[in-house]
Amino acid sequence: MEPSPKTTCTRCGTSILQITADLNDGHCMPCVKALAWESEPPIEFVRGRRRERLLNHAHPSEGVILSVAFHPGFTPDLTSWVIEISNDGALRQAVDWYRGEEELLDPVTLKPSDLAELQELVESCSPESFRSLKNFGCIDDAALVSLVMPAQGVSESLPYFHLEFDLKKGRWQLDETQAASFQLFSQLWRFADRHAPYRLCEHEKKNR
Repeated sequence: MEPSPKTTCTRCGTSILQITADLNDGHCMPCVKALAWESEPPIEFVRGRRRERLLNHAHPSEGVILSVAFHPGFTPDLTSWVIEISNDGALRQAVDWYRGEEELLDPVTLKPSDLAELQELVESCSPESFRSLKNFGCIDDAALVSLVMPAQGVSESLPYFHLEFDLKKGRWQLDETQAASFQLFSQLWRFADRHAPYRLCEHEKKNR
């Protein structure tokens, strides 16, 4: 049996099946999802009626230094969320409950020391910070974490959990630049998740 033909994603350069490229204008599935996030309007139609988005990940509110979006991939529970952290330390989280309404949770105020830690992480980022990680392939239905930092010009999505799992299993090896990029991405995601009202561990516990 001949192997399926492959090509590369026209957006990130990841190796993908030719049939995936044909179905998605040359893009891998993570880039398809990322482009959908980047182009999503602040107002959408849900169940036939107009609904204004509570937090728009692709276009964060003024003063936001970090916006983090979690999408679960193709799972039974498609609950997703957006976390915004502003330069005054205010953290807001909007959860789009699967088969339910989008909800803005009670806001959180970061401690000055936590805010300073985040600001240092954000200021170390640039549009090229995570490009080296795009060389790693992933399954099309992987969960995604997306980071947007307006002041740094950063808008990047990665199949973070899939890549983390493969690294632990020794399926990939990172060079020095890639390792630093992955650590930075991980620190930003884990910071936002650690301080959010609704955390990933709580979501996973609910679905066991």
